[in-house]
Amino acid sequence: MGIIVMSITIRRFRVFLATLFTSVGDGSLHLMQPLAASTLTPMHRQTTAVRSYRPFPTWLLATFFAWLCAAPHGFALEPAPPLPAISVKSAELWLLWHTDVLRAMQLGISIDGRSMDARESHYLNLEPAGAAIRAQPGRFDAFVGSYRWSARWTVRQQGRELRLSALQVHSDGLRLKLVDGAGRHWLRIGAGHPQLSADAKYLVLTGAELRIGPALAGWLGAPELDDQPIAMVMGRFAVSGSNQIAPFAQQAKGCPVPARWPGTPIDPGNPQLGNYQADVLLLSITRMRFLRCRQLAAPEQSCDGPGGAESEIAMGIDAILQNSNRADSADVPWYPKFLGQLPPYNNDQHPYLVWNLYRADADGYLAQIGRSGLKHAFVTINNGCTLGCPPPLPANANQVLYPNCSDSYTVATNDTNEFLGPRAELIPASGVWGRCGSVFDPDCDGTANPVDHQPYQHRLVVRESAIDPAEHPGARYFQDGWYVVRDDIDIDNTMGTREITPSFAVGVWSMQFVDAKLASGPLVKRWAFEPIVDGARSLSRERSAEGEVALAARVERMGPGQWRYRYVLANLDYARVATSGSNPNVRVDGERGIAALLIPQLAGTAGAPGFRDGNPNSADWVAQLSASSVRWPAPDQTSQLRWGNLLSFGFDSDEPPGYASATIELGGSPGVSSLSMRTLVPGGELLADGFE
Repeated sequence: MGIIVMSITIRRFRVFLATLFTSVGDGSLHLMQPLAASTLTPMHRQTTAVRSYRPFPTWLLATFFAWLCAAPHGFALEPAPPLPAISVKSAELWLLWHTDVLRAMQLGISIDGRSMDARESHYLNLEPAGAAIRAQPGRFDAFVGSYRWSARWTVRQQGRELRLSALQVHSDGLRLKLVDGAGRHWLRIGAGHPQLSADAKYLVLTGAELRIGPALAGWLGAPELDDQPIAMVMGRFAVSGSNQIAPFAQQAKGCPVPARWPGTPIDPGNPQLGNYQADVLLLSITRMRFLRCRQLAAPEQSCDGPGGAESEIAMGIDAILQNSNRADSADVPWYPKFLGQLPPYNNDQHPYLVWNLYRADADGYLAQIGRSGLKHAFVTINNGCTLGCPPPLPANANQVLYPNCSDSYTVATNDTNEFLGPRAELIPASGVWGRCGSVFDPDCDGTANPVDHQPYQHRLVVRESAIDPAEHPGARYFQDGWYVVRDDIDIDNTMGTREITPSFAVGVWSMQFVDAKLASGPLVKRWAFEPIVDGARSLSRERSAEGEVALAARVERMGPGQWRYRYVLANLDYARVATSGSNPNVRVDGERGIAALLIPQLAGTAGAPGFRDGNPNSADWVAQLSASSVRWPAPDQTSQLRWGNLLSFGFDSDEPPGYASATIELGGSPGVSSLSMRTLVPGGELLADGFE
């Protein structure tokens, strides 16, 4: 079996949130496993280096604008010492319910006798009981201490009722846990963007979520619902920090060095030391979270589970990343779109996040069954690191990710219209966004336009039937996440995959992790490296100025004179893009991907050709068989293989495998028309690379 690697309304609130916020040459890697072996043996590697209720408060808006105006600059080669604890004097929260989730779960919640349906937001006070934070402007490390939560909660589900009162809120790093007197963990808050104001008087929490805890998941009879989001959380914490830490501007006086932007010399007087390099690491992704679901024939109805009416589900993830921590680690710009023309690229450069869902079927094919849009990053909390000089004061406190700093984005922010757009607006190999003419700036005037995406637009959407285990016996499932970072020197460590198992309970789909930790790299790499019992496998990767393509093969002996060939063609970040305008007013006028795959057959006869893309809305690539090859052309330009996607191909043969060159035909012009990539084919040369 092949394995893949690789009054306020919610709408107005999301609009408010938005205001807050290679090179020429080629390289290849070939891996070959001898027939009937069970471990992978590297065979060939060649690289070329080139490259009570209250209305929502208006003070939050002013606070966000203040954040965009104070900036540290930092560099750390040693772990940062913990920041001193700053006492919290008062705390207030606003809960904005995920009504689609609660409706699907048939879950009713009342706080102090008022239903979640009575208003679109709940206002709550937390009473500090030794609570504090560890933070400074531009950096947040942890919540510490605890709070008393006097609100009375009533939870109803299918005729049952749960009453909770006198909850305690205990700090847990970046999270807050809601527990009762017996220590049972009912709910949690956190994983958002807590940021201390420049005057160190307030901590504002955005993009956090109220999530189900293990005790509530147990009461619901579905432990897999632990950590399922049910509301977005905003908050303000008044702190007594003005006399405990120096004003940030004073801390930054006398800074000896400029910003360490990617490509700038480490020491202009010693060019042999080289330049600073961007190298951001993806640390973890959470399992896919349910956002909403609708039946195709009756959109007003939610999912009804395995074997029921066909539905489509929107799902999201949390992702945590960290800047590298070497002597040549660069500062990474993290400016929200429309912030202005800022260093080092004279634009509002920021990273981008995409995530995908895959199914590896028992017949050896794999399908990419869900793909997100393009998430625009907008702020970093710079967790757990040392900040230094600003670039320069007083701008952009939380708009640079410094060496050794980490940050996270939650399902809530990854499901907010103002941060989501189409992947086609990005030039992935360079990390340049075509702002001009984008969904956010269609008239190219440099001013953000309101967006009103539909709830399933630019989200990862998967058909319910695609993850129903009963419909796919023997299948395995995987998810991934990838941060696209401009000038990043290693895209593999900004990507990662986890194996998951889908299940349905209490009206929602959940994913449970199978493996123990994140596997770095693209999905195609993981698929190629999976052990095989009797057969061979290979992986080739080619990079050019337009991006990188990978081709993996797995060949298995199915019986005497019977061989099953399976291929995965992954477009990592290749795009042939036509642009107009100049920075910062770049426009993407058109984008082309991969137009065809040709696999030579040097001996024997190929039969039973197959193709799988996992996308029910796109046309299939139909195989063209000849005596010397099997070729799959894209049926039209819209069906070409775009960046961040993969396709699966296969056939059967009566000949064993060896090496030869496949042809990857590229769409658009000008530029090279094709790539030649080594892979396993019927009748190829087994030892053609000179290694055994």
